[in-house]
Amino acid sequence: MKPLRIAVPLVLAAIALVAAINAVYVVEQGRQAVLLRLGQPIAAVNAGAASTEAGLHLKWPFVDQVAVLDRGSLSLLTAPVELAGASPAAVQAEMRYRIRDPLGFYRALGDERLGARRLSERLEDGLERRLAGAALPQDQRPVLARAILADVEGQAATAHLGVDILDVRFADAPPSAATVEALSHRMRDAEARQVGEIKAQGEQHKRELSAQADRDAADIRGEGERQALVLRGDGDAQRAAILGDAYGKDPAFAAFFRRLEAYDQALNPDNTTLVLSSDTGFLSLLGHGPGGDAKPSR
Repeated sequence: MKPLRIAVPLVLAAIALVAAINAVYVVEQGRQAVLLRLGQPIAAVNAGAASTEAGLHLKWPFVDQVAVLDRGSLSLLTAPVELAGASPAAVQAEMRYRIRDPLGFYRALGDERLGARRLSERLEDGLERRLAGAALPQDQRPVLARAILADVEGQAATAHLGVDILDVRFADAPPSAATVEALSHRMRDAEARQVGEIKAQGEQHKRELSAQADRDAADIRGEGERQALVLRGDGDAQRAAILGDAYGKDPAFAAFFRRLEAYDQALNPDNTTLVLSSDTGFLSLLGHGPGGDAKPSR
């Protein structure tokens, strides 16, 4: 029994110590707190820039909890938002804000970390709605930043978020890998189309040059044939004139030359072979010469 009598007071003392530790909390200067009873926010401590409630405070042990929030300027950065344009680009919006009403902030947004994420989502929605896939030139960024600042301020006032929006600015952000890959595909497709167009133009030019060369060659051949016919006609005329003159001066030569022409036509290798008697008058010239007495047989 004696050990039990000693143990009970020790247990009670330990419980009292834990209860005493859980019955107090400290709010540092530059911080503010929301007192939660059974998970529900019921009061704000050291709220506002002029408050002097920093220090030690009491709460119900095991029933009350405390959510500590910053009293100074906070900042958040949104996820990158893609911009339209020939080259991949993205921007991020940076917002600075201050928790003016910690009780309203906690009721609307939750603790400091969750509240920052929800504010960032609101800011991203406004940014995407304003940009809507458009480009964002540098000279237009201040105008858009003021418009988004007004949007977020209006939302904060309407929804009683308990924050003061101090500033909204833009910062360049690297584009996503998907955007870079999509742009790379577009560039490759454009390059392939350009190569195809250049190749088609080259083939068309080649066909045009080939057709023109064929026409020029046909014209040159036609002109050559015409000139050949003219020259051949002139030659034949001169030949006929010379032969006519020679025939008139020497009838024997005329007969001799006609007989040679007959041989040329009759004994041409391409013609049919002739089988004739040796005393045929047609061959007398071969046996007796130009002055032979042989007479052609009839």
